[in-house]
Amino acid sequence: MTKKVIKSLSVVAIAISLVVSGIGFDGAFFIENVYADEAVQSNTLSVNGEATIKAKPDVGYVSVGVQTENKESKVAQQDNAKKMTEVYKALEKLEIPKELIKTENYSVYPVEVYNEKDKRTYVSTYRVINTVRITVNDIDMVGEVIDAASLNGANKINNVVFGLKDADEYYLQALKEAAKKAKIKAESVSDIFGIKLTIPSQINENANYQPVYYYRDSQAVSVIKGEGQYATPVSYGELEIKANVYLVYKY
Repeated sequence: MTKKVIKSLSVVAIAISLVVSGIGFDGAFFIENVYADEAVQSNTLSVNGEATIKAKPDVGYVSVGVQTENKESKVAQQDNAKKMTEVYKALEKLEIPKELIKTENYSVYPVEVYNEKDKRTYVSTYRVINTVRITVNDIDMVGEVIDAASLNGANKINNVVFGLKDADEYYLQALKEAAKKAKIKAESVSDIFGIKLTIPSQINENANYQPVYYYRDSQAVSVIKGEGQYATPVSYGELEIKANVYLVYKY
């Protein structure tokens, strides 16, 4: 290869190098970034719908128990069993089926006291606690159940919870209403901006239902003077079942 040809090839190589580095022959810079795999962002419309269904509770859950103490563990247990048997008998008179009475807790433990003189801890008594949860399908009888249990040995009334036997039915109603509201919102916004909507690309739902109206009172029995009757007033009000629907549309 002659020196003239080699020189020509060198000039061409330099020119190519300058173009690749971004410098043209006229001395100007030109820089251009191209990404072939750059993702195209989709436009989205997000809306939220919420609905609330109110319903009167149709079931009550009463938690009652018997607490006994004695220096001897065996005696405390026997005393507890005797009193709890009387509670069961009282509930049976109210026609509460046994299958609706479930044991929540049964515990036996020592009660310790500290003797300052001896600088030691001693077991003074043994405490026995037996707690049951009663399902009351007729909520108007909740007060009677509390009184019957209390008058026949139950000395612990933990709480009363009012709920719904079929909460799902009410929640599905709320869910439909929430979905409709979310859809109406999306349609209203899309009409303003001329957006054509199809099926949502994302649908999320959230439930909010909790049995409420807890009743706690260690003195569960109220005596109506002059009549010799017992009545525990219990108010249950209404429950709220909420549903929330979140929709995302792509356009």
